[in-house]
Amino acid sequence: MVTGVKINAGLNVDRRYIRRILAMLHSIEKLGLADAQTRHDSSGGKGALAAHLRGKIAYVAHLKGQTDPVVRSLAQRYNKSFLSKPIKLAPRAAERRDRAVWVVEVPEKHNGTAFFLAGVGLVTAAHCIEGMSEVDVLHPSKHTTIFKVKVRHYDRHRDVAVLDDANIPSTEFYELQPAANAAAVTDAIMAVGYPMWGFGERLNIRPGEVSLLTVRSGVLLIEVTQQLTPGMSGGPILNAEGEVVGIVHKGGPEGGRQLAIRLSELKASLKEAAKKGRIKVGAWARQQSRQPTVLPGAD
Repeated sequence: MVTGVKINAGLNVDRRYIRRILAMLHSIEKLGLADAQTRHDSSGGKGALAAHLRGKIAYVAHLKGQTDPVVRSLAQRYNKSFLSKPIKLAPRAAERRDRAVWVVEVPEKHNGTAFFLAGVGLVTAAHCIEGMSEVDVLHPSKHTTIFKVKVRHYDRHRDVAVLDDANIPSTEFYELQPAANAAAVTDAIMAVGYPMWGFGERLNIRPGEVSLLTVRSGVLLIEVTQQLTPGMSGGPILNAEGEVVGIVHKGGPEGGRQLAIRLSELKASLKEAAKKGRIKVGAWARQQSRQPTVLPGAD
């Protein structure tokens, strides 16, 4: 261990180092900056407490990454005390994507995938949680931290569902943005999820393109060129900008076709439920979708 760093499978930060940061933040929150600075000076501290704290948090962010929940929580508390000079975290797009996509644990079945969608919440495929009113979700980076979430909205026909994420701290996840425009044939897209997920595995990203826009039983679908393996169901289909255009429906080597639900179907489902008073929806769900024309086929 050197300067608060532990080397296990990778770099980590000693809990005592984090506790010292938390103690300084608590001192400022409880006593005020002036008295906390006096206490800092009397205990042998040098320089301004704000700069000292900022440096320590930056060090933790360097080791753990800017999307780490501990880093985000420390920065959040620091910013509340130092409004004029906040710590600005700027995670890369890949880091945001990683933190937005989670595992849905389904007993005696394949695990599924879920993702946080801005203006909606935690989205998954309805068939992943069929017959359940409450499910467990987790992020692979902290697989022992499991959150129980209730099913907030369920639409079996469209195969979309929304889970209640109220008990998941906002520092634990990022949100993906819904695409302003629908996917079109030949568009480059990524299918993201956790196929046959096991401990130690991270997010699986499969590039491909849209091969067909089709309709089945009145539901708008996207067919893609990459294989959608069991466990990826409920995960997002992302366009080149990293925005959500669809939700993984079904596929795999035995399926013959790799299909996703158009994101507009989620919006339509939420609108219908809102009209019946079953759910409250945000501004995105109330907007009119902009979709290319799809001619009904033989599906």
